[in-house]
Amino acid sequence: MKAMVTNRLVGLLLLFALGCAACNPEGDNPGGNAEIELQIGGTDVYEDTLKFGHGATLQIPFRILGSEGSTELSMSRLEGGLVMYDGQVLNNTTVVLDWSEGDVIFRPLEAGVHSFFLEARAASGSSSTAVIEIIAMENQRPQVRVTAAWVAEASPYHVRIDAGESLDTDADWGGSVIAYEFDLIGFYKTVTSRSLLDYIYPKPGRYQISVRVQDNDEAWSDPVVIDVEVE
Repeated sequence: MKAMVTNRLVGLLLLFALGCAACNPEGDNPGGNAEIELQIGGTDVYEDTLKFGHGATLQIPFRILGSEGSTELSMSRLEGGLVMYDGQVLNNTTVVLDWSEGDVIFRPLEAGVHSFFLEARAASGSSSTAVIEIIAMENQRPQVRVTAAWVAEASPYHVRIDAGESLDTDADWGGSVIAYEFDLIGFYKTVTSRSLLDYIYPKPGRYQISVRVQDNDEAWSDPVVIDVEVE
């Protein structure tokens, strides 16, 4: 994936460079004025990842070095995503900046890899571009980690079920476990926001317990079935 992303970024840069040469063979700065430099997150090739979901956005800082006076900011064609600046959609348009730094907001409309470049152009004719590559991940389903123990505290047949170690596999991108489904097969079933469940069985025996967890994108894990022995 990393090699494919890098190759795509190089391709975008070459395509833009060839286009600029064809449009202006004498260069963007024939008068010898100071060149500007557009940086996205401190670089001219910016890569990041976010989890695709309802309302998911990514704030991307930019800075234009060497800018004096107003500067135009525009972007290349982009399918499957929106780029906004100061509440205005930047796709297929140009905005005029009166200052040299700010943020654009990227909102994916679909999961996948989204590649585009931003261009800053000064009144002097000097211009600079930076490439952006964003991976919008599909939601990853959570995983159950559960234990059950005969504790015999409130009753001789008292069992405690603990699913507190369950996790959402995309937690690094905002995922979290929000609900737990406990199915004490043949006896009791509940969905709760609590990861701990206490239950008193009617008599000694070996019992099966099925547990699922739900993440904040409303996806359920596969169930995990465990046994507990009550003596």
